[in-house]
Amino acid sequence: MEINITQLIVGFFGPLIGVFVGYILSKRWDLKKQEKINQEKRKRVLTSLREELRKINGDINDWLYKKGSMPNIDFPTGCYESSVNSGNFSLLDKELQSDFTGVYEKIMRIKSKQIEIQKNLIYPSEISSDVISSKERFRDIIHEFTEDLEELNKEIESLVKKLDIGS
Repeated sequence: MEINITQLIVGFFGPLIGVFVGYILSKRWDLKKQEKINQEKRKRVLTSLREELRKINGDINDWLYKKGSMPNIDFPTGCYESSVNSGNFSLLDKELQSDFTGVYEKIMRIKSKQIEIQKNLIYPSEISSDVISSKERFRDIIHEFTEDLEELNKEIESLVKKLDIGS
C-alpha cells in the first residue's frame, strides 16, 4: 500500500482551507451584523436624547416667557441616564459624548438651583431675617438662575441643531 504524499496533502489541506474560509466569512458576517445593530442603537439613543433636550428647551422657553412665575421646570434626564447605564452612550462619537455630558451636567446644576429657589420661596425665613435684603438677595438668585437658563437654552439649541444636521 503506497501512500501518495500529494493526495495526502490535498486531502488534508483542502478541507482545512475550506474550514478557514468559512470561519473568516462567518466572522465578517457577525461583525457586519453587530455593526448594523450598533448603528441602530446609536440612532435610537440620538433620537431619544434629541427629544429629551427639545422637551427641556421648550420648558425653559415657556418659563423664560413667563419670567415672574415660580421656577418649576421639568428637567427629565431619563434618556441620558438610561443610555449611560446601558452602555449605549459609548456608541456615540467622543465629541458628542462630551457635548451631551456638558449639557446634562449643567442641567443638573440648574435643577439643584431650582430646588433651592423653591425651598427659599416656601421657607423665606431661611434666607435671612432681614426681609428687605432677603428680597434683594432672592431677586439676585432669580436673575442668576435666569441667566443660567438662557445660557443652557443656547447650548441645547446648538446641540439639537448639530444633531439635526448630522441625521
